[in-house]
Formats: sequence, structure tokens, C-alpha cells
Amino acid sequence: MKQGTEKPCFFIKSESVCEIPFPMGRYFRENIFSVTYYPEGENKNRECASVLERLYRCLDYISLPDGSARGSHMGCTVDDELLKFTVHYDMFVYKSKEPVSKMERLHYNQK
Repeated sequence: MKQGTEKPCFFIKSESVCEIPFPMGRYFRENIFSVTYYPEGENKNRECASVLERLYRCLDYISLPDGSARGSHMGCTVDDELLKFTVHYDMFVYKSKEPVSKMERLHYNQK
């Protein structure tokens, strides 16, 4: 474990962000996060199982500044007595276009 942290602790990482354009300034954004839990007790597997249940409940919906997002594709593995949990938050985002000045005239030579 890095950074001199004390157990139990979590590390949260943004694994991947992908954006797909849609019409009318909409974009579908796929966000994948991983949560790694470092247990401290003697029965680490049992502790990981207990934390897993809480992660499913806590990360089902998250609050955002302009609403909420629902988690999907939730899953986990327990390797080397560490819980590795992944969750996707996929949503549409809207981007406003900056006004662009229009051309006044177009000149072209036809051959």
C-alpha cells in the first residue's frame, strides 16, 4: 500500500472515460471507476464481503451537482485479501456551442 495510509482504507480511481457524440449537442459519456478496499481485521475475506454489500448500496445512486447518476455493471473480485470493486456511471451530457461569427460573403472560381 502506498502513501503511508492506515488500514482500513479505500482508493478510488477513474479507470476510463469515453464520450460518444449524439445530435443536438448531446454526448453519451461512459465513466468507469474502480474502488479498492484494504481491510485491516484478521478475517479479511469476511470483512471484504461485508464492505461489498455496503458498496452495492452506497454506489447504486450518487449525487451530482445537477442531479444524480445510477451505477451499472457493478462487480468485484477479492484477490490477495483486497476487494476490487468496479462500477459504471453512464449518462448523457449537454455541451453548449459557443456562438460563431458568420461569413459575410463567399467568393469562388468555377472552372
